[in-house]
Amino acid sequence: MADDEYAYLQPDFDPSSLTVPRLRSILVAHNVAYPSSAKKSDLIAIFNSNVAPQARKLLNAQSRTVRSARGIVDVPSSQSSTNDDDEEDTADDNITVSATPARRTTRRTVARPTAEDIVAPTPRSTRRSFAPTSARRASSKHATVEPEPTPRRVARTSFPSEPPQPIYRDQGADSPFSKDNPFQSGSSPPSAYRHRSKSGDRRRTTIGPSADRERRKSRDARRRTDGFYRQEEDLTAVSRTPVARVKVEPEYEEEYDQMVAGEEFTPEEQNELMKAQEENPRSALSRIPRKQKPRSGAAKAGFMTVLFTILVAVAAVWRQEKVKVGFCGIGQPSEKFAGADIPKWASFLLPECEPCPMHAECRENLRIVCDDGFVPVQHPLALGGLVPIPPTCEPDSEKLRKITALTSHAVETVLREANAKYECGETKTPYLTEPELKATIAAKGKNMKDILDLIDQAIDDVPKRDEVKTKVDSQTSVRSFRSTSLAAVSFRCALKRSVRLTIRQHLRELVGILALAITVAYGQRTISKRRSTSTQAKHLAGVALDKLATQASLHAQDPVGYPEPLISMVALRDDVLRDEFRAQERNRIWTAVQKLVEGNANVRTMVREGRTGDVSRMWEWIGAVYRIEGGSAHQSPAVNVPKTRRTYCKGKDCKKHTQHKVTQYKAGKASLFAQGKRRYDRKQSGYGGQTKPVFHKKAKTTK
Repeated sequence: MADDEYAYLQPDFDPSSLTVPRLRSILVAHNVAYPSSAKKSDLIAIFNSNVAPQARKLLNAQSRTVRSARGIVDVPSSQSSTNDDDEEDTADDNITVSATPARRTTRRTVARPTAEDIVAPTPRSTRRSFAPTSARRASSKHATVEPEPTPRRVARTSFPSEPPQPIYRDQGADSPFSKDNPFQSGSSPPSAYRHRSKSGDRRRTTIGPSADRERRKSRDARRRTDGFYRQEEDLTAVSRTPVARVKVEPEYEEEYDQMVAGEEFTPEEQNELMKAQEENPRSALSRIPRKQKPRSGAAKAGFMTVLFTILVAVAAVWRQEKVKVGFCGIGQPSEKFAGADIPKWASFLLPECEPCPMHAECRENLRIVCDDGFVPVQHPLALGGLVPIPPTCEPDSEKLRKITALTSHAVETVLREANAKYECGETKTPYLTEPELKATIAAKGKNMKDILDLIDQAIDDVPKRDEVKTKVDSQTSVRSFRSTSLAAVSFRCALKRSVRLTIRQHLRELVGILALAITVAYGQRTISKRRSTSTQAKHLAGVALDKLATQASLHAQDPVGYPEPLISMVALRDDVLRDEFRAQERNRIWTAVQKLVEGNANVRTMVREGRTGDVSRMWEWIGAVYRIEGGSAHQSPAVNVPKTRRTYCKGKDCKKHTQHKVTQYKAGKASLFAQGKRRYDRKQSGYGGQTKPVFHKKAKTTK
């Protein structure tokens, strides 16, 4: 049920599914104002803007709610309330309590009758005594006590016993009724019924009528779902013993009796507390939680006063140290604060000296004496000298103010702009001569009277500025002025200047870094190139060795076709590196190949004349040779052809000089033609032979 009641607080809840009365009740429950004429769309908008953002917070608060231990409580009826009021008025009229000077409360001791004390019923008296069973602790400050000069005992006459009152007897486990309340599932489990002793049945009686009346109403008119079983057939009449006297008890006993297990106690802790209360009430008093009284306004004010006093004292000491330091070069340097050493990390707390203002003669303790025509002026934040801020000297007349304005214009405008142009490279010198400066200032103050006199005094004040440097020409004795301020330099110029000065300052380091970078790059490139050349040379050396071995094999198989087993190194180089057209690069690569080839023991190197008549370096393969199968140097078995030379081709399109046998059949004319053609080819190649083929009509096949 609780989950359905707060389902609208879930993140994925759609408020449009609620009815208008439900939306209004939700807004009222969360104290959200809404117009009475609002429609459902307006209510949904108010819900989304006020209730939905707080859904998580409301769910957390709901989850932290502690369930009640009071059980189901009946609302008191008007009749019982009226009876209780009458009884309370009668009882209050018959009780007189005198209070001691200390905070004490009156308590009534009521003895509960035992089974042996049951007597015959007697007439009911006009006074009744009750033992309050309220679980709420009532502080002594709620009781109204009439002070008396001296404490006195309260005496009253005893009353006859009351008529028998029905008491309820615990039926134990045999009762068909359960102790659990299904409608109060969140409450604590009921505590077991037990008989109380006489001392444990005492309850505090407050003098105030309102508090006592409310407790009596709640005791008589409500019904609790604890461990008591209500069965009318087991009622037993018990007579009440008369109350002999009202005894004044100490305050701590009252507070101890008022402490009843509440919501924060578990059933086990509740039983232990009751046992300890019965055995020794005073020893269990130390476990009573005391409610901490809130700090009064006077305590807070006292603390703030002490803190403010400490701050004022520290400020006064710092002001004294600041005054001692004074102006730079005149006062005493501060190394200690109020005679105490200050660590380096806290050195910023020490006061620093102040620069001496213009047109002033600085003295100790931040005192100045101004020049003629100037008067000292306190800073507006100095508060009449309370705050240690040094005064300044201001012009005391209109003429001095004009001179100061011209001086400021000469320094802050003219000289700074000249320095900015020099820093940006627009001019060659940052200095302005005195005549140039006067001419510029005259253009500024042309409307002033006595401008020449004012300019002369302004020029005399220019060198007094801290940012101005002066130099005198040794030949003409003309003064030149320059400002060191960079306030007039533009951002672009300042950036260029910063880069230029940085390069100039770190030129050596930059050159070293650049040279190192170039060296590293060149080294990496050289190493990479060498590795590439080495790999390429190994591959080309293998190709050259294969060609030498092939040449040797062909020469061994066909000495006529391949009369020389040698190969020129230059020819082999150009054959292997046919894709490289740069002579320098080709020679560089072949140098590595030559070292690898000539380092092979199967290669013989010699210098001799080739077939073309060129003398060059020759390589010869002297290692083992192999027979080439299916290659250009394949040699077939020899064929003996009578009256003819050996032929080396079969067919007209044959371009390979391979020996074969010639079989002359009826079509032998083609075979003879082939023989003559080969002879003609051999003659053209230098081997000689017939120029025309010889045809024999009746040629025989020979082997």
